[in-house]
Amino acid sequence: MPASSIAALHLLVHVVPGLEDVAADEIAGAVPGAELAGIWKNFDERTSLLEYHAVSDAPRWLALGTVEDVFALAARARSLHSDRSGLHELAAVTLTSKHLDRAMGAYATCRGGAPRTFRVVARQSGTHAYCRVDAQRAVEGALRTRLPRLRPVADEADAEFWLSVVATADL
Repeated sequence: MPASSIAALHLLVHVVPGLEDVAADEIAGAVPGAELAGIWKNFDERTSLLEYHAVSDAPRWLALGTVEDVFALAARARSLHSDRSGLHELAAVTLTSKHLDRAMGAYATCRGGAPRTFRVVARQSGTHAYCRVDAQRAVEGALRTRLPRLRPVADEADAEFWLSVVATADL
């Protein structure tokens, strides 16, 4: 994939807590011009998140050895309410996100075509009046509206959307 095809993407890199600096060093050496935009250390007991502005081709990102996963950012909500109105905010940002079309384009480029099925995997840290499954369902419903050609499935989906609710932000 040419560098220009993902240059506008924001990427979320999942790493094992404690390996953030090691992963950042590997990325700095393997992906010329990668710009670290944010770090959420110990998002939960299993994962830290690194956000990058992508400036190189997908094979470099997908060949990294110290990271668990690399995702294209599809939507972002800032100042997300922790009460139940946060669920409506999650759905609204999913319906209007400028990042979603770029993320879907990157998927099609990497995988050779558009997905037919999807699932939402939700993770949450912080205190909220809603549970992780409620957030997952809010985003899933918005994706069904925004991407009507995709069919939601419980497992073995072509595309996975990872919802990370970090305190009052969602990625």
